[in-house]
Amino acid sequence: MSSTVAYAVVSKMTIVLTKAEVVSDQKFLNASVRISRYTVEPYFTFDMTFVVLQKINDMSLRVRHFVWLAGTENVFYDVTVDFCNFLKRPTHSILKLVFEEIKKHGPMPTSCPIFPKRAIFSNISLNKARIPPYVPESKFKLVINAWIGSQQVEIYEGRWFGRLKKIVATN
Repeated sequence: MSSTVAYAVVSKMTIVLTKAEVVSDQKFLNASVRISRYTVEPYFTFDMTFVVLQKINDMSLRVRHFVWLAGTENVFYDVTVDFCNFLKRPTHSILKLVFEEIKKHGPMPTSCPIFPKRAIFSNISLNKARIPPYVPESKFKLVINAWIGSQQVEIYEGRWFGRLKKIVATN
């Protein structure tokens, strides 16, 4: 009697975060991030703390995703959103993908105004984030800027570094 064993090859793209730098305007917001690294999946987790010091009535958010291809930094994704509108109705697929994962780990506001409070997002892993197949395996830098009011006062800048890595497994 012979037996046949079938293996399925499964591949997915995963995010490996290597470094994060955050700067915030201390009159409006205190922000910090801490990364923990592992040698196996999820490879990293991160904790973020935001202390909102003044009521925020409106906020704009710009997210730029840079990838290194052929030794050159290229802008892959660049979007600016009204964050208050985004809270009510998340759009922009890549931004929504990360936002949905982060809000599982802490008290994400659902609308504006955003009132003074401490918000802690703990043990975030982006392993479950479904990365579109057209995103290339590469090193990346994600730059996030937030500003408020008609004067466009910048209250946050985050620079996140890492790589998108294809994981291949058989089962």
